[in-house]
Amino acid sequence: MVSCLVDWWGRAPTLGPWGVCFSSSVSYFVSSSFQGLFADKEHGIEGACAPLLIHTNKSKTKAKEQEERLRQRQGETPTVDTVAPRFLEGLDDVPEVSVATTHSGSMTQEVFYQFVKHFIASLSEGHGPVILLLDGHGSRWSVPALQLLLANNVYPFFIASHTSIWAQPNDAGINKRFHWALEQLARSSRRNGAPNVGYFNRIFAGGWKRFLEEERADMVSTGCNNTTNAYRRTGVKPFDPFCSAWGESIETLGHATKDDKTPISYEVVAKLTAEELSEDEKKLLREGMELDDDQTNDLGDHATAMIRGDEILKEWRERVEKGVSEGNEYEEYAAALLPETVVTSEIHKTAMKLICFELVDITKVTTEKKKTKEEKANETTKAIIKGAKISDPIKVSFLSDSDESSSDDASTDSWTTGHALKTSKDGKWLVVSSAGASQEVEEDALMDASRFKIEKALSSRTTEQARKQAQKAKRQRAEDQRDLESSLVEKARKARVTHDYEEYRKMTSKIVAAFKTGGQVSYGYEEFE
Repeated sequence: MVSCLVDWWGRAPTLGPWGVCFSSSVSYFVSSSFQGLFADKEHGIEGACAPLLIHTNKSKTKAKEQEERLRQRQGETPTVDTVAPRFLEGLDDVPEVSVATTHSGSMTQEVFYQFVKHFIASLSEGHGPVILLLDGHGSRWSVPALQLLLANNVYPFFIASHTSIWAQPNDAGINKRFHWALEQLARSSRRNGAPNVGYFNRIFAGGWKRFLEEERADMVSTGCNNTTNAYRRTGVKPFDPFCSAWGESIETLGHATKDDKTPISYEVVAKLTAEELSEDEKKLLREGMELDDDQTNDLGDHATAMIRGDEILKEWRERVEKGVSEGNEYEEYAAALLPETVVTSEIHKTAMKLICFELVDITKVTTEKKKTKEEKANETTKAIIKGAKISDPIKVSFLSDSDESSSDDASTDSWTTGHALKTSKDGKWLVVSSAGASQEVEEDALMDASRFKIEKALSSRTTEQARKQAQKAKRQRAEDQRDLESSLVEKARKARVTHDYEEYRKMTSKIVAAFKTGGQVSYGYEEFE
């Protein structure tokens, strides 16, 4: 079971766009989770880990960074990165934020290892399998970091190059809201203080807290927020290869179809039963790859063969494009030309001993089953409860002990209204009825739909914020309605095709029968109707 889907993102901005010049380069990496929650230990909220900040530190020379990289590639324990106190100034309000320094203020493979430790430390004890989505930046290709992830039940997936704008949830709306929060803090701080590291950190800390509060308030009020919408828009969660972000990119950036036909495509798959390679074959398979003398950054035979498989597919696509340019029909030529036929080099022939190619038909990809109204309500209830802070009141209806024991199928009149108040970060809630009776319950019990019904969370949001929430809920309902209409149109189209075929069969059978007997065809308007 996948317990959490997370991706992260980085860039090196300055405070220039926010009204103040900040000379040093800074990178910050924001994580997110498909659940729309962000970790807040103070209030017992579990979610995506806090960001990683990377400041510029000119005392760290490139020579020292190269020395550390060599240490890690030789399998030695990475050196503990000590951060000078001045780089931590202004971050007292957000102690969960991790800070690192590099010569240029950019991410390196060594700092990525530090992020991996920071990420793993944020996961709950006994967590299930976790998928970590990453882009293909060179700093991510750290063998010790990837091995540490796998050892802790975290599985890294790399998004294809140049697709993050529509494939990565952070780029589909999450970063935009975080930038907005930073700009709000920068506007109020641009005249207060010198633009040094501490000044930047205070703006960053305030912006991060503002971002968390906006996302949490949306989640508690409506059961969804900007983050969950981003994961849905990119088709990551719920899984949907026909999501709006990919659909829009295909329509605007290139031709994915020809005459409404799905293009032929293949994926590289490792053979379940493959013969053992000889030592000479293993060396040949890795020819041209940058490996250390002791091969400490070697990925293994199958992973290397998969990389070679991508090279074969690249040659196959180039051969198809050439064939189409010479006048061949794309569908026919691509279907006739198999990837195996372009394998000519000994390196690729060796790789084919460990891999094969499977035809991909996107129209047959199984998507997640549509949730019922009850399942959606349960998810909303869970999101509201999980996103609540200590002292957040929630309006509830619940059964008293006497009602619960007297009948499993209680009537609507037996439900008592009241409020639930989160009292501690370890999941304790105080439920108070409208008559004044109170009881303490665990968080898991509060999510039991047979005992409690969550009405809504009480919020002190402004009229403008409430209006924006109402608009967001309206857009969500409109999107659900469009999905429903699309499914109904598809059902109607299939029903029409079935009906037309049945009518065609009846007509042809009458014509054939009349032809055999030499009589006239009897097919009137009433029969047509």
